[in-house]
Amino acid sequence: MKNQCDLNKTHRLITLTSLSFFLLPILSYSSSVASEEYEFNSSFLKVDDKSAVNLDYFSKGSNALPGNYQAFIYVNDKYITSKNLVIKEEQDNSTRPCITRAILAHIAFEPSRLPAMFIENLDKGGSCIDLEALIPNSSIVFDSSESRLNIQIPQVHMKRVARDSVSPELWDEGIPAALLTYNINGYNSDQTGQSLAAYFNTGVNIGGWYFRQNSVLSWSENEGSDYTIQNTYLEKAIPDWQGRVLVGQTNTQGQFFDSVPFTGIQFNTDNQMLPASQRGYAPEIRGVARTTARVTVKQDNDIIYETTVSPGEFLINDLYPTGFGGNLAVTVTEADGSEQNFLVPYAAMVQLIRPGAQHFSAAIGQYRNDTLLSNPALFEGTYQRGLSNSLTGYAGIQANQDYFSAQVGAAVGTYIGSFSADISQSFTRMLNGRSDQQGQSYEVRYSKNITSTGSDFSLAAYRFSTEGYMDYQTAMTTRDAIQKGRSTNNIYRSKNRFIVTASQQLPENWGQFYLSGSFENYWDQDGYLNQYQGGYSNHYNGYTWGMSVSRNEDAKGKTQTNLAVNLSFPLGRTDRTTGANPRVSLRLNNDDDGNERQQLSVSDSVGKDNLFNYNISSTHANKGAGTTTDVNLGYISPISSLSANASFGKHYKSQSVGLSGSLVAHAGGITASPYNGNTYALIEAKGAEGASVSGYKGIKIDSNGYALTPNLNPYQMNEVYINPKGASQNVEFTNTSQRTAPYSNAVVLVKYNTKMGIPLLFNSALNDKPVPFGASVYDAQGNTVGHVGQGGKIYARVAEPQGSLLISWGETNTEQCNIVYSLTPDQAKSTRLQSINTNCKG
Repeated sequence: MKNQCDLNKTHRLITLTSLSFFLLPILSYSSSVASEEYEFNSSFLKVDDKSAVNLDYFSKGSNALPGNYQAFIYVNDKYITSKNLVIKEEQDNSTRPCITRAILAHIAFEPSRLPAMFIENLDKGGSCIDLEALIPNSSIVFDSSESRLNIQIPQVHMKRVARDSVSPELWDEGIPAALLTYNINGYNSDQTGQSLAAYFNTGVNIGGWYFRQNSVLSWSENEGSDYTIQNTYLEKAIPDWQGRVLVGQTNTQGQFFDSVPFTGIQFNTDNQMLPASQRGYAPEIRGVARTTARVTVKQDNDIIYETTVSPGEFLINDLYPTGFGGNLAVTVTEADGSEQNFLVPYAAMVQLIRPGAQHFSAAIGQYRNDTLLSNPALFEGTYQRGLSNSLTGYAGIQANQDYFSAQVGAAVGTYIGSFSADISQSFTRMLNGRSDQQGQSYEVRYSKNITSTGSDFSLAAYRFSTEGYMDYQTAMTTRDAIQKGRSTNNIYRSKNRFIVTASQQLPENWGQFYLSGSFENYWDQDGYLNQYQGGYSNHYNGYTWGMSVSRNEDAKGKTQTNLAVNLSFPLGRTDRTTGANPRVSLRLNNDDDGNERQQLSVSDSVGKDNLFNYNISSTHANKGAGTTTDVNLGYISPISSLSANASFGKHYKSQSVGLSGSLVAHAGGITASPYNGNTYALIEAKGAEGASVSGYKGIKIDSNGYALTPNLNPYQMNEVYINPKGASQNVEFTNTSQRTAPYSNAVVLVKYNTKMGIPLLFNSALNDKPVPFGASVYDAQGNTVGHVGQGGKIYARVAEPQGSLLISWGETNTEQCNIVYSLTPDQAKSTRLQSINTNCKG
């Protein structure tokens, strides 16, 4: 049986598009340049009867018959939009694309540099604009094989735009929809008992307004159940201001001041609206898990990320940006109930922006902290402007009736790196007769990337704060403690803080190493809180190896040092059919408490499309800990991602199951996806059940004709592909690729036109001779369903098992004939391409 790809190839071979490309090598340019006519030497077609060839349209340089086409429109080789394109017939029998005002509206003309006659012609009206005649040196070519309209316009008539920019007119705010993303994990441990944690993000999209609510449902044997709504907000993008407004529970931007949770209203510029060539930051989190462990990441006591990791070294590099300030608290909960806790610095990069660019934000509302007696007011405003190519200035204010903080600073780019420096002044009104506090905080930052040497000194920041200085959250917490009659000695006020991260790529194939560290102390507290990390890694021919060392020192002088060495390599050769190749990992760990661990693990993705994955590991530890076995299984189904984990040790055993994915309710029903996301493409391809979406394992068109893909890049062009493999051969795709530029948090509809019917290949004859080559084929409704290829072969997709087709190679009755067909029940049910010998009756 031929698959869909074979069917499409057959279709292309005998369509008019393919005919045009076949004929181009055998044409000769006519001596009449003005008419631009072509002459075809039909002898190259090896057709005995030259009258059995209809090449009228080709003689005029056409490669598409009159009609409607869904076309990708490119201007100066840059994709602009997808539109319905009308190909019209001219008086000389040639065809020409109709350029409408709807198409011209998507072209970034510079009005002041357009020819006067072009403007005048637009004002006169008319359905089709003769662009080539009105703009000198412009050209229009329709490539029917790619469904692509190429428009070339001299650059002098175009606006200057940045690379990768997408006109706001092309941004799609999406369709009305209701959304639910979920991540559900159930645990059972003989140490901690049974528990369940479910994280939900619900939303409703209507007319460019996006409602979102994040909530957590938790249950445990010991503490019972609890349902918490973390935040609720309403968002609206404002393209004219290149920003967005949020109303409800959210966080301040954290670009100059630490990010603060609050309830109110916020407006800020959105860098996502800038093209990729004109633009955040979130740190990577590295650690080591002894068993199958749960990793929880918190910022300001709010959980912003949680996942289950396999034993060994883990890397989390897909955090959503949550602001540029506020350290991340990471908790690694092992299967035996033990915990590792550490902090990851989260500080701003150097504040340089492009000359003339400006970023601003404004927030007003109430500070959101359930531990306080009251909800203090909050106002924050920031402004940043690129003053020159190497100088940026910025300023900000945080305030309420009892607190005020102002910051001013500048960033400068130099040959030796980028620097920024700022100063903050704060004032805090105290309670119960205590003296008001005021002070200053000074901060300098530096970053440098040396491409030639592979050096990345990505961030170095030092801040000193005087004793009276308080940031907003410290001030509100201090006032609340005084109001409650509690001591303020346990409220840390930063004095010195230094953060540095660096990496170096070594020459040739010697790998790379990284270093990072943070050092912080506090007023009225002894000692420093220090953290260091360093490591080396390399890879060659499928082998990877490396080592890492970390050391933590808290303010009480307690230290913990960990050393790890790892090696990973493939086990055998990669399966050419499935791509499966088990991978073995070896890891050695020890710390300064004398604990030692040796770990061996095997992992792979297997099965059809590699939808099933596993990781099996065994860890041996000293000091009587014995041997631990961990089994982790995962499967990506078309509607949800499933996971199961089991861990067995000398003194414990635990199991967990997980379920994650997304649901979107829309006018066509409810569509599921095995992935979480925030900006979605809802693909509609009626009748194409089983076809897959390229780039996403497990996503297929469902029985309703829909599929859901996550994590599109907002305000940028995203190409969405459909792979017809897996769909019935009774469906034909008009196109298998489309582009879309969604608003952030939107659900955009990407609709693929499909043709349903029975694929047939007719071997037709008229009076014992093949039907004329190039003739058009129409169904009973007058729709073009195919064209005649060599030897009278006709590919057509018919909707009914009985019917007729009209073959036309001219306008008179003697230049037309009819094919009448009748399929047997077995033929009508078959999905394979069927060949039928038939006569065409005049």
